[in-house]
Amino acid sequence: MNIKPRAPVPRVAFGSGKCDCLGVNSQLRIISMAKKRKKRSYKAWTKDDLKALRQHSRAKTPVAQLSKLLKRTEATIRMKAYALGFSVGHRRRMA
Repeated sequence: MNIKPRAPVPRVAFGSGKCDCLGVNSQLRIISMAKKRKKRSYKAWTKDDLKALRQHSRAKTPVAQLSKLLKRTEATIRMKAYALGFSVGHRRRMA
């Protein structure tokens, strides 16, 4: 039995164009694969950054101020501090 390989067939979907009951005015478009996203890069944590983070945590520096000093987002600083096991951005106590 001799089987011939098939040529790839493009996937087709119906567009949202005006459509009458016979489908004469409907639009056809080819669906392609989704584009791959560019890999996100981030600034690596240096020993000096970690040392500064610990010092500011002990000094109870607000995270907004700390983010400007370290040039990182508040979320990044909070995640790193949580991963290292200490807290940052100490909240005011309501008395």
